[in-house]
Amino acid sequence: MRAVFCGVAAVLAAAGLSACNAQPPNNAPPAASFELVSISGTANVDDILLKINMSNGQTWAHCCESNNATFTQVADAGALPAGDYHITSWASPDANGKVTWMAYRVDRKTGHTWYLGCQQVPNCSWYAMTP
Repeated sequence: MRAVFCGVAAVLAAAGLSACNAQPPNNAPPAASFELVSISGTANVDDILLKINMSNGQTWAHCCESNNATFTQVADAGALPAGDYHITSWASPDANGKVTWMAYRVDRKTGHTWYLGCQQVPNCSWYAMTP
């Protein structure tokens, strides 16, 4: 198969269309990619970390106590389709050391957007926003 692939690539290269990399096409699904978003705390409020699997939207939250090494999965209403998911956030500390913040997840393929609602981090859920 490799010889046939390179032979076809050599013909295309001779025609000025392509070069051979000696590798057959890869039909395997892409590996999972993750992003990490940090929401800064203060001296009185711990930082929050959100980790997202960019291909399926699954998200995990981490908060509170520097020795806590646990991420807790964020609840979704159901399974999400494959997409290109990302998180954006903002945070605003006040004079008393409290932090007001929000996080949003968007599927860049469809534009579908969710906001993150938390009773107390890391116990959070995603809520769909109306287009």
